[in-house]
Amino acid sequence: MDSLTPKRETLTTSEVMELLDVSRPTVTRLLASGVLEGYKINPHIRNSHLRIYRDSVEQFLEERNQSKDPPTLLEAGGS
Repeated sequence: MDSLTPKRETLTTSEVMELLDVSRPTVTRLLASGVLEGYKINPHIRNSHLRIYRDSVEQFLEERNQSKDPPTLLEAGGS
């Protein structure tokens, strides 16, 4: 990545836990399954600190909120 390419903003595990209102193991599972994007600070250490890309958290929140929207009349079978 060169100096002209903007760097993706990252969040700590604790920040993501607070934003998503989930536990630390849930954040780890979301990252491991590819739902969230991020990386280990030191990939050679098993329990290394994680950094999660803010844009992947925002996308997850957006998708989660859309799935919680009540159905429209058409979706609910109304006329």
